[in-house]
Amino acid sequence: MIDIKFCEHNYENGTENVVKRLKNDIKDGEIEVVTCLGLCGECSTVPFALVNDKLIKADTPEKLYDKIMKKSNEV
Repeated sequence: MIDIKFCEHNYENGTENVVKRLKNDIKDGEIEVVTCLGLCGECSTVPFALVNDKLIKADTPEKLYDKIMKKSNEV
């Protein structure tokens, strides 16, 4: 099972659509949006998520989605 956490402030970097897509595409996992993950330096610059408590970041929301999907297939 995969655990994915997003910061709601990172939606400005396009992660809102990533969250919506993942909720449709990942059935065996927990996808959560929290007020703050305490990673403000990352949050203000790139799309990111915590996947099983590890930081995953990318240049674009699409690349972030791809990285998370790859990780989910490894679990």
